[in-house]
Amino acid sequence: AILDATNTTKERRKMLVERAREERHTMIVFIESICDDPKILQQNYTQKLKNEDYVNKAEDEALKDFKERINAYEEIYETIEDCEINFAIRYMKLFNVGQKVVTRNCRGYL
Repeated sequence: AILDATNTTKERRKMLVERAREERHTMIVFIESICDDPKILQQNYTQKLKNEDYVNKAEDEALKDFKERINAYEEIYETIEDCEINFAIRYMKLFNVGQKVVTRNCRGYL
């Protein structure tokens, strides 16, 4: 199963891993997407402004709102670190839409 959510803090990720441990044969792999390429970011903004949230908004107003959402997440976001879950955290970090991929404790197949 895939849980598509913004798990922005170490505490939230820890809670999810602890909950998964209660189930049999359940493993969590976090996927963190990191993008600092201005061209890719602009393409992403263009796509996001086509979402239902922005159908009836002017483009400049929609872009402003979307960037405010991003800033709100950036203020509270804690990047995934190797030391989480007693160094047992499983993750994939995707940099600039796959230009670079880093994994930790990922074995087998998805």
